[in-house]
Amino acid sequence: LKGTGFNESNPMRVGFIGPDMCFHSVSYFFHSVLQYLNPKTFLCICYSNSSKSDNKTTELKALSFAWRDVHGKDTSTVAEMIRNDSIDVLIELAGHTSGNRLDVMAQRPAPVQVTHFSR
Repeated sequence: LKGTGFNESNPMRVGFIGPDMCFHSVSYFFHSVLQYLNPKTFLCICYSNSSKSDNKTTELKALSFAWRDVHGKDTSTVAEMIRNDSIDVLIELAGHTSGNRLDVMAQRPAPVQVTHFSR
């Protein structure tokens, strides 16, 4: 993070949004991301669009700085949550699959936005 202004006293706030933060193949890729990002320099905030919760959800929550349940919430509410969390980078985890929140991404709630998985 050298030269970016982000460091241990000013960690980068990374948001992850998607429907598969439960027992699902995507959660296994995502788990390792949360596990290995240094929490001193990256604050990971998850925006779960899943209607179910299981043991994998519990594991992901434990690895996150904060957890937001956005399932059933309207586009503008979720976008405002992300803005209020001051997310620096928002990573969308579903692409064009079921349960995605591309509607939220279209609102540009973070200065940098990417889609993690292209299917």
